Amino acid sequence: KWFLDTVYPDLFVPSLDYMGRGSFSNPASNLCLDTFGAADHYHTAKAGLYYCHNQGGNQVWVFTSDCRILQGDFCLETDSRRNGEPVLGLCKKKSENQLWK
Repeated sequence: KWFLDTVYPDLFVPSLDYMGRGSFSNPASNLCLDTFGAADHYHTAKAGLYYCHNQGGNQVWVFTSDCRILQGDFCLETDSRRNGEPVLGLCKKKSENQLWK
């Protein structure tokens, strides 16, 4: 804690206290929020809808108590350069684009 507070205060440390874990799906269309595998390879990658496969992986998300949606080490955020499209980006401590309500 001292190191994070003193030496590297800008480092984002995800909350271990999460409110939910699972997929975001639309049962009417059978589409789920998906990373298309990009979260494993890029610092910013497009997220989008893909047919629900119910196998976890790219379609499993964590909703944290501080109102962030995580997929691995990345946060779902809106990208103002892409008309507010959802993208995955490195989690940042002070990013309004990564807060969801």
